[in-house]
Amino acid sequence: MKKLRSLQKFWPGVFSPPAQNFLQPMASIAAWRVFLATVMGGCAVLILGNVTKSSMAGYGYGAVLFTALSWPYVPQLLKTIHWTDMTIAQSLLLLIASIGLGEVAQRVLGFNPQAQGMKHMNWPIAIHLLWQFPLVLPVENLLLIGSMAWLWKFLRPTSPGNRLGVAVLSAALFGLWHVPFWGGWTMWTISLSVLPWTLYMMATGDILVPLIAHILMDVIAMISTFAPSNSVIIHLLWPLLGIGLILLGLGHSLYQDWRVKRRKIA
Repeated sequence: MKKLRSLQKFWPGVFSPPAQNFLQPMASIAAWRVFLATVMGGCAVLILGNVTKSSMAGYGYGAVLFTALSWPYVPQLLKTIHWTDMTIAQSLLLLIASIGLGEVAQRVLGFNPQAQGMKHMNWPIAIHLLWQFPLVLPVENLLLIGSMAWLWKFLRPTSPGNRLGVAVLSAALFGLWHVPFWGGWTMWTISLSVLPWTLYMMATGDILVPLIAHILMDVIAMISTFAPSNSVIIHLLWPLLGIGLILLGLGHSLYQDWRVKRRKIA
């Protein structure tokens, strides 16, 4: 009994039921609707992005379609977002876990499965992609959350093994969705990189920290891979990221103070 309790504390969401913030938004939608929204949203990103020759358009249509088909699931998700004093620290820890598991996956394979696709990219393209991340990456995370929701509602897991299975399958589907872009073996590397996010969301119900970790991971990958070696941004990458996170936290604190003062005035 003591061992089970220690496991529940060490690994919440798997050895104990997931956080209420993870479960409550799902109560607003049937399994078939969130499944349809996830599939149609993912297809819209892939197909419409290719047809319009614009990834921004594809992701935009995907977000609108997912939101409309799953309504009111997305508004319920947004209500669970809260910035805390630990948000930055948790984001950095999740980033380290994701990069670490991704590196392990590459070592097991013996090569980087995304290397071939990256040969067709350069620094100007990377800059273009960096500007798209504020729209693109939240939509990717939204589709990941959608896959977790329909798997949970469909499988109705009650045991630790089944709950872990939902996290693993969700990460695998996210990796599979990237195969058309990067090739078959990326399913393995991306799935392992994303697994900490699914486990974290089940344990805490927090969707903000995985999103920040996702943005940081892709920004670091783009800049470290494609920026010219003599570029100033290479030398200032980590200080700029640190300053950006501090400003993000400061901005949120100021916003919260403004809301409190506004309530007092009202």
